[in-house]
Amino acid sequence: LCKVGDRTYEDFFEKQFLEQTAQYYSVEVQRTLAEFSCPQYIKLAEERLSQEALRSEQFLDKSTAPKLRKLLLGIFLEKPAKTLIAMESSGLDKMLQHERLEDIGRMYGLFAQDSECKKLLLNSLVQCVKREGEELMKASEQTEKGSSGKFVDALIAMKEKYNKVWSDSCKKDKEFELPFKQTFDSFLNVNNSASKALAVYCDEIMREKVRHLDDRELDDLLDKIILVFRHIQSKDMFDEFYAYYLSRRLLMKKCMSDDAERLMISKLRAECGNQYTIKLETMMKDINNSQEILHIFHSTHRSASCINKLEVRVLTQGNWPIESKALACNLPIELNDLRSEFTDFYVGRHSGRVLNWKLNLGEAELRARVGRGYEFVTTTFQAVVLMLFNDYEELTLKDIIQKTRIPVGELKKNLTVLLIFKVLTNMEGNPASKEIRESDKFRVNEGFASKFNRVRLPLMSDKPGAGKTEQLQRLESTVEEDRGMLLDATIAKIMKVRKKMEHNELIADVIKMTKMRFAAEPPAIKQRIESLIEKEILERSKQDRRIYLYKA
Repeated sequence: LCKVGDRTYEDFFEKQFLEQTAQYYSVEVQRTLAEFSCPQYIKLAEERLSQEALRSEQFLDKSTAPKLRKLLLGIFLEKPAKTLIAMESSGLDKMLQHERLEDIGRMYGLFAQDSECKKLLLNSLVQCVKREGEELMKASEQTEKGSSGKFVDALIAMKEKYNKVWSDSCKKDKEFELPFKQTFDSFLNVNNSASKALAVYCDEIMREKVRHLDDRELDDLLDKIILVFRHIQSKDMFDEFYAYYLSRRLLMKKCMSDDAERLMISKLRAECGNQYTIKLETMMKDINNSQEILHIFHSTHRSASCINKLEVRVLTQGNWPIESKALACNLPIELNDLRSEFTDFYVGRHSGRVLNWKLNLGEAELRARVGRGYEFVTTTFQAVVLMLFNDYEELTLKDIIQKTRIPVGELKKNLTVLLIFKVLTNMEGNPASKEIRESDKFRVNEGFASKFNRVRLPLMSDKPGAGKTEQLQRLESTVEEDRGMLLDATIAKIMKVRKKMEHNELIADVIKMTKMRFAAEPPAIKQRIESLIEKEILERSKQDRRIYLYKA
């Protein structure tokens, strides 16, 4: 067919052809929507569009092709689009649930041919991501503590799934990339639980899983962790918790691989810069330096029979997330001589440095000639108490306080453990659960028995379930304090350079400069600005109160 006159083709053929085509395919669409699954329907739609395009090219005037295509898209796609996405047993939800990437790719290929349908598909995908993410976050809050591994595994699996949806099914469409990222950001940053769970997950890997992974598997797993880490806005919270767990691994000798630790730190440095990981790198360096120092000390000092068993960790103050308060006590002469000898050795090699001994964080191993003979792993304070009984058969609480100078609260906690494990006996008959009194008398339990030759005596907290929980709460408080100081420093730094700035402009600059640590909220920034005005570092312009001037 071809044109005979200006309007003959359109008036006497094309119009009727398009109307009859619309009627024919409208009936087919109604029938197939009722009978076919969503993937089957999409395949049929693809076939019909392809067949009609070929027939149009072979038999119709080229002016008909765009009209026919628009007509067919309206019938096969625009009208049933929402129905297709929402199909209960085979729609988008089911495709995502069973990761049918090929079917999702076909849906994308069809929907991408119409701008409104493409937008509808994008919005539906975003809603699926949001709903799945919120359900995951809700489930993690309701499950028992210690389930961080399952939560992060599910999070990584979800991230991988939608990465494949975007890259394989949606052909890395740039219009889909940012909404996907923003949706992950939104549900992951409702609170700080994701950043803390990710730090716990890393701890579990470095303590246990790393021994079962080869280099390639470890690298792949850490890359997946970084994929999730990129979405977390409270990176300072993750940093503080990661440093806490790293410190425990290093001090308790739970690191399975130094190379794995350094690999993770290098990936964090690549993401956030050198400043972000400086604390972590210092901690690793402290442990390595301590090992070298101990090696030299042991090789040059052999005056005491137990000197080769002395272990000291020399830590850089301010870089370790451990209690800063050092609790002193009177050490037994054997231990005190060791401490003095190491102190003289260290200070002699490092002039100007001062060692601040944190005995309350130490451990000791004691051999006890009770029962069939046992080895106790104790806190330093527990060891100090037990070693008193080398010279005394019986001691009161008052005696122990006078001889050890251990703070009363700490002493009672350590004594309670010794009583619970029946290493000591309270001669007054008070149960271990009762408050210890000054007049209570204690003896070593000569009949101590355990099925283990090596017995670890943990330190009990003031309250059941406390201890570690309190430490983690202190970490959160530390992060909040650090945020305030960072905001103060950032505001002052900006104003020192700019001298004069309008309120909204200053807020925007502060948010931009602190986003690698956390998402600063405008009200919090405003509060810090007010604080700096009170400290007379800033002042408001007399002409316009929304303009700040640098005063310091």
